[in-house]
Amino acid sequence: MSGNKTKEEKIKLLRNIPGDGLVELAEMNEISKNMKNKELIDILSDVAEYELIKSVYKQFKDAGRSTINLFQLRSISEFKKKENLEKLRGELNKLTKENSNALSKFKVADVKILEQKKLKINLESKGKKINEIDAETKEIIDFYPLVKILIIIHLNDGLVEIRTRDHSLANLTCAELSKIICKVRKELNEEANCLKHIDIKFNENELDKIIEWASKFRNATMKSLSGGISSLRMTASEDSDLREENLYSQRDDILGTCERTGIYVQFDSKVNERTRNIGFQINAKQGKLHFKTQSREMEIDSVLEKIKEIKGLNLKEDETCSTDQKVQDIMEA
Repeated sequence: MSGNKTKEEKIKLLRNIPGDGLVELAEMNEISKNMKNKELIDILSDVAEYELIKSVYKQFKDAGRSTINLFQLRSISEFKKKENLEKLRGELNKLTKENSNALSKFKVADVKILEQKKLKINLESKGKKINEIDAETKEIIDFYPLVKILIIIHLNDGLVEIRTRDHSLANLTCAELSKIICKVRKELNEEANCLKHIDIKFNENELDKIIEWASKFRNATMKSLSGGISSLRMTASEDSDLREENLYSQRDDILGTCERTGIYVQFDSKVNERTRNIGFQINAKQGKLHFKTQSREMEIDSVLEKIKEIKGLNLKEDETCSTDQKVQDIMEA
């Protein structure tokens, strides 16, 4: 057995890695990838190093087919200072307490400070009871799935990701978050102004810029989410550039104009010398980003960096961090 971790500990991580990640681990360990996931997991748990498994697991852990509601918090520059950030970190443990709203059923599971000047908050709640049949005993058992909300605050520019499918709950969460940040800012500086969070939405021009950016990738496909034209799309020929297709010049007719409510984008991207298919849709009115494919954290970061650029949230040159840099926890809650 490789490493000092048990096979059971490795299997626990491997079971939470999607098939594409398992295939990558198989290639890294030079073993056949042409087998069922269950067989692949069993072999990888014997031959793969625990730290290698963990690194792949962390890329998918909070990513995958995520729904990300986007907001912006203003005037949070004070929290670039470590001591101020620690004070905010302590207060965030109260995020779900003393509330009589839907957020009250959640608890703060952990708060972590990440590299790239990000703050990560995990909220958890017990979901509604589900009846399942036990695979071994064939008995009906009660199961309470864990419901999670993940919050990531980008401290350099105030972008807030709230990962949940419930947009109303995301709005409520950001509003409560704003109150806590305001409270801490007032404690740090009595004269501090508290500004309401901003809902990030996308206009037609911004959607066009996303289309133009995504069209540079191989095998790109674009589709409007507008009802009347949702069946029309632009798709590049195999292994070609969409911008070279004749239909690209007709994209306004194909994808719609001002009535467009959002877009679906799909393209191929290379990660660790492997071609991966990335697909996501943008709800323009709600500022919601939904990944339709099993995506990695670095791929989500890449899309978010382009959105920041388009929305004018770019960092100054001396403040930027590489979006391909691996995000690691530097402080455990």
